[in-house]
Amino acid sequence: MTKILQLSNIVGLLLVLTMNALANILPIAGYNTGELSDLHRYYCQFYYTVGRY
Repeated sequence: MTKILQLSNIVGLLLVLTMNALANILPIAGYNTGELSDLHRYYCQFYYTVGRY
């Protein structure tokens, strides 16, 4: 049972790292992941009100 869990953790980690690399390498409509994130700036008022108290 533990060997199956270890193997599934390793496979899952490799999948996550692969998907992250592909998201940064392959552009979406000419933008990479960081550029898409920077396009939409919005601020949550709830965050600032909670942070003050």
